Amino acid sequence: MGQTNFYVNPCPTCGRRLEIAARHLGHPVECPHCTSRFLAGQGMSDERTSAVEQALLRADQYLATLAELQEVAADWERGQSVSD
Repeated sequence: MGQTNFYVNPCPTCGRRLEIAARHLGHPVECPHCTSRFLAGQGMSDERTSAVEQALLRADQYLATLAELQEVAADWERGQSVSD
């Protein structure tokens, strides 16, 4: 399951709020509005960056739990179809 997590990062040049995929954190990105290039995560306070990282960690944990539950459900359904 290819879930992509996004966070909001203001462009340090024009101030527009950009949704940036979490996998780009710390990598160069370009603002589609003003074409300024900056590092994803730049312009966010340490407190906000920490909150984003914590939220992404919780989201990853949730997705992992969901994947495990889907596997258990699939195993259960396979067991039910064999006994029917």
